[in-house]
Amino acid sequence: MARAKKNNVPTDQPDLFHEGQGNAVAGSLTRRFLGWERSLLRAVAEHLAAEWDGHGALDLDGWLIIVPTRNAGRRLREALAMLAAEKNAAVLPPRVVTPDFLTSPERLEDVQTADSMQTRLIWAAELLRLDFAAHRQLFPVDPVERGLKWALKTAGDLLELRETLNEKGLSMADAARLFENTAMEPERWLDLAKIELQCVLATEQYGLLDWQVARRRAAALGKPPAGLRRVVMAGVTDPSALAIEALQRWARSVPVEVLIYAPEATHGGCYDAFGRPVPEVWLTRQIVIPEPESTIHIAGSPVEQADAAADMLRGYDDPGSIAALGVADAVVTAPLEKALEARGINAFDPAGRSMSTHGIFYLLRLLARITDTRSFRSVAELLRCPDITETIRHHLKNAEDENPSLSRLLDDFDTLAAEALPDTLDDALELAPRVFSGPRREGSAVPSALAWIDSRLQKLAGGDFGAALAEFLGEIFERRSFRTDRPQDAVFVEIAKQITSVLDTLEGSVVEKIPGGLDVASKLELLLLALEGQSYYPDRRARDIDLQGWLELLWEDAPHLIITGMNDGKAPESILGHAFLPDSARRALGLRHNDTRFARDAALLDTLIGSRKERGGRVDLLFGRTGAEDEPLRPSRLLFQCSDAELASRVLHFFKKPPSRADIVPWRLAWQLQPQPLSDAASVFHKLSVTSFRSYLTCPFRFYLSHGLRMQEVGTAGGEMESMDFGNLLHAVLEAFAKEPAARDSEDAEVIRAAFHALLDRHLHGKYGARLTVPVMIQREAARQRLGWWADEEAAQRRDGWRILAAETPISTDEEPWLLAGMRINGTVDRIERHPQRGVRLIDFKSYSPYDAVKRTRRTVEEYHIAKLKRSDEPALLPPWQLTTTSEGDAARWTDLQLPLYRLAMQRRYAGERLTAAYVTLGRTRADLGLDEWPALEGEMLQSAQACAEGIIAAIRARTFWPPAEKMPFSDDFEALFLGDVLAAVDASALTSVPK
Repeated sequence: MARAKKNNVPTDQPDLFHEGQGNAVAGSLTRRFLGWERSLLRAVAEHLAAEWDGHGALDLDGWLIIVPTRNAGRRLREALAMLAAEKNAAVLPPRVVTPDFLTSPERLEDVQTADSMQTRLIWAAELLRLDFAAHRQLFPVDPVERGLKWALKTAGDLLELRETLNEKGLSMADAARLFENTAMEPERWLDLAKIELQCVLATEQYGLLDWQVARRRAAALGKPPAGLRRVVMAGVTDPSALAIEALQRWARSVPVEVLIYAPEATHGGCYDAFGRPVPEVWLTRQIVIPEPESTIHIAGSPVEQADAAADMLRGYDDPGSIAALGVADAVVTAPLEKALEARGINAFDPAGRSMSTHGIFYLLRLLARITDTRSFRSVAELLRCPDITETIRHHLKNAEDENPSLSRLLDDFDTLAAEALPDTLDDALELAPRVFSGPRREGSAVPSALAWIDSRLQKLAGGDFGAALAEFLGEIFERRSFRTDRPQDAVFVEIAKQITSVLDTLEGSVVEKIPGGLDVASKLELLLLALEGQSYYPDRRARDIDLQGWLELLWEDAPHLIITGMNDGKAPESILGHAFLPDSARRALGLRHNDTRFARDAALLDTLIGSRKERGGRVDLLFGRTGAEDEPLRPSRLLFQCSDAELASRVLHFFKKPPSRADIVPWRLAWQLQPQPLSDAASVFHKLSVTSFRSYLTCPFRFYLSHGLRMQEVGTAGGEMESMDFGNLLHAVLEAFAKEPAARDSEDAEVIRAAFHALLDRHLHGKYGARLTVPVMIQREAARQRLGWWADEEAAQRRDGWRILAAETPISTDEEPWLLAGMRINGTVDRIERHPQRGVRLIDFKSYSPYDAVKRTRRTVEEYHIAKLKRSDEPALLPPWQLTTTSEGDAARWTDLQLPLYRLAMQRRYAGERLTAAYVTLGRTRADLGLDEWPALEGEMLQSAQACAEGIIAAIRARTFWPPAEKMPFSDDFEALFLGDVLAAVDASALTSVPK
């Protein structure tokens, strides 16, 4: 728009336009400048009350006030009430709306318009029917998955494009016509126009008017509200061309005023007749920033911006009455709220909160995921929602007279996940009764809880989805007390309204025409889609400080304004790389583009600074060097709108290194773990397993945690067997094989291999169900391969004369316990074999590689139990009972006692026979496979092992669980507890005492 030379008035004004002098009259559109002597709120309120003499109520009934945002409307109503209260009067309030009201379809009579959800469904349905071959400019290749999710996403993108076009009253067909002979991809726009026509006609077939068509019709034909006396558009710097069209029509019958917050003398030519900044003026106009070196601040990340902004509030007893915070970049909002909270300041975000951040949205999203995939992982997440867990416990108590504790229920779910590895809810329903059978597992509520979830899913899949969902939510929240005066509860009302609206749409005729219909998962996805686009607005508390969005700041009247996020692309807002409407296309169509947005934001910053300078206030501006993802950022171009003489010094100031806001105090633990002494009844004082000796030798404190307190990490999210479970699987197959006479005595490797594979499948399907997860199927193949390799060696051992006597043989029984130094020792020998000449062999199967990761050599069975002393080792610091010598005479220490204890325990059963202990390693490769005997485990070495075991027993009885090993030779299961320093993380002062 060009600028006139005469009277500083822009040219191309509407016929009804004239400058604001005197009272507004019908058939006129008046532009008035309010100046900067007062805040915009006060100036607009006083202007609206200009004809009021202070007697009686301030009567603004029949007035329509147009403001840019919902929050601006709220603040204007408050300002009018305060103005009237100064004269002890009341207000008959005006109707306060945003510019969208001018083009709202409610301006049309006898027209039923498709709402946003109906529109999206109709477009999605037509996209599912679309012949891609006829629209190859838009869809050069077919989508990978042409389902409802794809259709809803694509429909959303196309409807967003229509929304942008409609700001000037254009359709896709209009754009296609305007681009017909240009380089703006006219063929693609023709495809878009054909799809738009198809969808608009489909909407009309439902007896509905398309939403965007209705808005254009409302702008051209819509009538002002009945009884309207006056229209005032105040502080709206960016009304759409469609809204302007409607406003011009209304001005023919109702007086319309446009209020501009600026002094006319200096800014008369900077705004057009509708209060929009003129781009040609603002692209070159200087923005005067007082004392830029002290009012423009540089920070690093969004967190550092937030800290810097919060620090500026120091010294204010009531920050909310003096200062306000602006957020040009929304990524700073969350850190800013945390920074203020840390300083005891409550923040209020007028933009509201997305319903997608509320707990009920998360609950519905999990429900949608379960109905779509029946994923057990999602079921486990659902069970961790407190309201769900309490509902299940309440149901079990009433229906089945079960009352499981919360911890027991969650523990049992972890047990099911870890032992059965269910992939789906159906797997869990099948496997739970097996996992929780037997005397040690009876009484678990998990099968009933799973059945409850499945029954609710079946109800949702029934005929009446709306009623089933309402019943489900009612059951979940029936025991919770709600109060509408609590913000966290009041949002439920808003969410309930949205749910009801979507359910009404799902019951309408639109849904019936969707190809394939809508299943439960699709209905829930639509519900989530509707909620995700909505916000709720918590109440503002008296002393809250506002966190205003960039476009809200014009209506902020705080004397001290602190604006964060002053980075290019945010202020001014930029349009970059739009798939359909790049900046050049927007200019060609007359839509808002980068220059108009720059002008809007430049005028806004100029007003924020100028108005506060006029009234003795202050504006501080902060920009960041990096974003939330550490991406580099540039300062806002608005900060460079200064004179050439000032530009160089400002650039140097901007590119100084910002002061570090890092805390110089070194990090340290805030508290220590305080382990308590074990009671005399603790099992480690009465019985030990052969494997627990290795645990004690590795680290006495971790032995206390794992065997004394029985702590262990439960892995439930992998969907595959952990290494211990995989090893147990191989052991189970080998145990079952030893009980198959026909196979165990065979000297034919193929017979043995077939037996191994059959037993493997039987065990897997018995434990994990008929349908194995993909990771378990991969592990099955690994197990088949290892067992297949071992089959060859197994057959060779049979041919060599070895015969299997027993498998999984306990060394202690209740009838015949094996005691060592008065302590019962438990353990199970994987296999016992006998040879006519060589005696009895005790075998333990291992599923890991026998190769030393450092030396790259195969470790012997002796090296698994004994480690040579290193030069750095000090024998005097080790207990004497741990020291020994290798079979080659080298000084060493015991690291494991498993096979020596087997050897000591079983010599009573095979008295007079030669006993040999051995490891069988079933590693990942054929080279890992081997049978390693330990013939040197005799005489002094065996006596040394016994002395070591007795020493450990004495140490445990003496409660010697400290100090810990500072470095573990392998992975540390308790690493997360110690944060890298076990000595600093644990206060062991009470650990070794005897409890009272």
